[in-house]
Amino acid sequence: MRTSGVLMPISSLPSPYGIGTMGKSARKFVDFLVKGGQTYWQILPICPTSYGDSPYQSFSSFAGNPYFIDLDILCKENLLKKKECESFDWGTSEEYIDYGTMYVSRYALLHKAYARFVKNMPEDFSSFCEAEKDWLEDYTLFMALKDANDGKAWGQWDEKLRVRDAAALDEARKKYAEDIEFYKMLQYLFFKQWRELKAYANENGIEIIGDVPIYVAGDSADVWANPKQFYLDEDFRPEYLKMAADVESEEYYVNMMIAWYFATALAKQWDATIPYLKERKLPEWVHRKTIQKAIESYRITPEQKVYLKTLRK
Repeated sequence: MRTSGVLMPISSLPSPYGIGTMGKSARKFVDFLVKGGQTYWQILPICPTSYGDSPYQSFSSFAGNPYFIDLDILCKENLLKKKECESFDWGTSEEYIDYGTMYVSRYALLHKAYARFVKNMPEDFSSFCEAEKDWLEDYTLFMALKDANDGKAWGQWDEKLRVRDAAALDEARKKYAEDIEFYKMLQYLFFKQWRELKAYANENGIEIIGDVPIYVAGDSADVWANPKQFYLDEDFRPEYLKMAADVESEEYYVNMMIAWYFATALAKQWDATIPYLKERKLPEWVHRKTIQKAIESYRITPEQKVYLKTLRK
């Protein structure tokens, strides 16, 4: 049986607070899909956005975007007051999200929620933190340190923090303990609302199709906490290219990931990577997609782009 659905980013849902959230509008959209005989709701990545505010450029591949936390739900939970929500500037456009204003207003308001949250912490907060500690500990420390460093990328932090010196990290955890707890609260609230929304959709016969970035961002908790697991300049080994080239798959996203990998490798390690295209060592689709993505990249020189075009055929 054929089925269909609609792509609708959560951020694009109607909201009086500058950006779509996981509240009433999200449930109304589920109801709309049901009435329309649809089966799927496809969304864009729900990770916290970084510079450029793209859902494909995130500070974490595990965390949820605090912008999607519904403020009206927080009011019902006595973490916020309606007048507080209405007192902040959320931008003037009904068509576009003002992310600059959003950043200032949303976090200031969520800090008010945190002040009430710590006075009466939910019983399941500690169990949430324990269950998600594999990524939550590093992510919340990363965000606290990023705030302490005026938003600078982790590569610009103090060397001991960059290389994750154990003593420096212990000191930072103590110094920024309250900020870390704030970011833990945000993730608790996000995933609580996300699970409730997903349950509502599933109970009404709607399945949610997620989306994730093919690559994690360089300035992310993922890379900062696990540098040896990622393809960085100082850790490059030629055998990494062969490992990627040897992957055989008919899955679109797997092949797209390989193409992106080689396109990035061309920008970072041209001499080691270009033989894979010259000698056509990649599957045809991956070969052509690699060239396309490399040509689109500002990190590839004009001369290199001219040469890559000769390798298309």
